Amino acid sequence: MLLQFHVRTPRCQAAVAALLVMSATAAQAQDRAFPRSDTTARKLGELVVSATRSQTTLNEMALHATIISRAELAKSPAQTVDQLLRTVPGMNLPGAPFYATDPTGHQTKLRGVSNSKVLMLLDGVPIHDPFFTTTQWFKVPLSSIERLEVIRGGASSTWGNLAVAGVINIITRKPTDNNGLADLSYQSMNTVNAALSKNFVLGHGLAIRLSGDVLNTDGYQTTPGEFLATVPGKGPSSATNSNLRLAAYYTPNSEFDAFFRLGYHRQDQDVGGYEFGRNLQKGPDGAAGFTRRFGGTNRVDMKVWGQRVSFDKQNGAGCYLLNAGTCNTAATSSPLVQYANSDDVNPYRELGASVMMSSVFSGFPANLQFGADFRRISGEDSATTYNRPTTTSKASATINRTNYGQGTQQFVGGFTQFSIYPTAKLQATVAVRYDHWTNTDGVARLTKYTNGVPASPLGGEVEDGSKGSFNPSVTARYQFSGKVAIRGAAYRAFR
Repeated sequence: MLLQFHVRTPRCQAAVAALLVMSATAAQAQDRAFPRSDTTARKLGELVVSATRSQTTLNEMALHATIISRAELAKSPAQTVDQLLRTVPGMNLPGAPFYATDPTGHQTKLRGVSNSKVLMLLDGVPIHDPFFTTTQWFKVPLSSIERLEVIRGGASSTWGNLAVAGVINIITRKPTDNNGLADLSYQSMNTVNAALSKNFVLGHGLAIRLSGDVLNTDGYQTTPGEFLATVPGKGPSSATNSNLRLAAYYTPNSEFDAFFRLGYHRQDQDVGGYEFGRNLQKGPDGAAGFTRRFGGTNRVDMKVWGQRVSFDKQNGAGCYLLNAGTCNTAATSSPLVQYANSDDVNPYRELGASVMMSSVFSGFPANLQFGADFRRISGEDSATTYNRPTTTSKASATINRTNYGQGTQQFVGGFTQFSIYPTAKLQATVAVRYDHWTNTDGVARLTKYTNGVPASPLGGEVEDGSKGSFNPSVTARYQFSGKVAIRGAAYRAFR
């Protein structure tokens, strides 16, 4: 059993973080991310980058890639994955951590490209919110990560939707012994991060990992004090994230391995510190897959996954009740009235699958991959918007309107990727992919209210739609010497 405990005061934390950020930034500018010795650099350089969907090592990458190892994770002062990724060149994330910001507005940018155009994967499975397409950061505690792969540049020719600016694949830890881990850290704003895991190596190629984690924080106030008077009721944001996960791995021999993962996740946020403002996400998810190798040069990979999310979102607000029926946000007199100006209930579901076949040609320096992907997302949105209250009671905030929407999106895509090594110094890859998606079962309905009385609903069923996209790419890398290489890429990507 390994026990870790960290105490990070604000001054010490800031100083250490500044030093680590500077050193990590300089190191990551190289393809051999975070080198600490020639041996470490060589091992990283020989690592197969799974986010490429090919058997490409880091040294052979035509697109700029960064690997963050487990050793670097242990040294980082970051509490969450989004904080860790801020140190990666080209990544643009908000200053506040994800748990202190509205989950519907997370901005994950790579090389300046806007949100929802960076594909986030967990062991090759998307971890995007099916409704808002933002990243489900709360599902991935740092304690569960073995390494991260960051690939800059469009990858729609192999991954399809969302991979416009790049791909980030998070590789989780697998049990290799019967050890356990208890990790506890404390930071400013009463931020406590606790994780507990236990490995079970049962023999005959079977291993199990049980893990749980909780992050709780009182949060902080991002609005300067001089402006708080114009935002009545606003206080420090706070959050509690919790995860439970069971993962099983089966590797009976060198030619076959499989995995199964089942988890339950919960994020409870009070964004803005309002009395009636809350973002609550919860639900189970699961994934399974296998890899079958043939003769050491050919393999088949298959994965299936799914999740069910319940998202209850209240937007908090406040105002000052000057007199009966008059609620003013610009005034500074009491009494203060707090209420939720809107409430959204979003249940949605996702089901996905992928299959890929890969072959390395013997006697000819080339490899070939081809495969297919399927993803189906369905959900509803029941939204209620309220007027400002007319008394000190929240119940006096009457309904202004209701919105109801639903729909189903389905993505189907297939790709082929061919890499060739005509000389020891040159590597080139050509990839093509076609995607087709459909929108069905759509409904958009609006109901307005006057003095609590609903009018006739507007809208109704939405016409089904479909579209296709063809995405090719060409990449090349030439190694002039052991330390100098030139690379380039031309590609088409879509969102």
